[in-house]
Amino acid sequence: MTRTILGFIFMAILFLFETGCSENEVSEILTAKILKPTCGGTVMQIVNGSFKGEDWKFFSNLEGPFDTFNPAATYENVVLVGNVPLDRRIIGDTIQFSYIQGLTSGNYCDLGGLPSLTISVKTLKD
Repeated sequence: MTRTILGFIFMAILFLFETGCSENEVSEILTAKILKPTCGGTVMQIVNGSFKGEDWKFFSNLEGPFDTFNPAATYENVVLVGNVPLDRRIIGDTIQFSYIQGLTSGNYCDLGGLPSLTISVKTLKD
């Protein structure tokens, strides 16, 4: 009988782990505009959703300091998104997706100057 009870408890715990939600998973659907695909992820501006990004400056000429020949564009509510499919990384397009907080595992380069707030696509909405 003890063996049956322990087996039941083990199965219940296993079930909870398999069906439980990760604390990083969010069911909300975000709408975001592609600003810049990079090897460090895709820089996107959140245009609809409760997730709040940060202000981000993009320098058109990364070789020199800010001056009149190297203007910077400032974007609000920006986030670095991991794992956006290659065919959906078109600058200016908007995509809708549910997300997971933080970057998923992958090969991300550290360019510097990228947004520090990160999320990853959980499910793309067509």
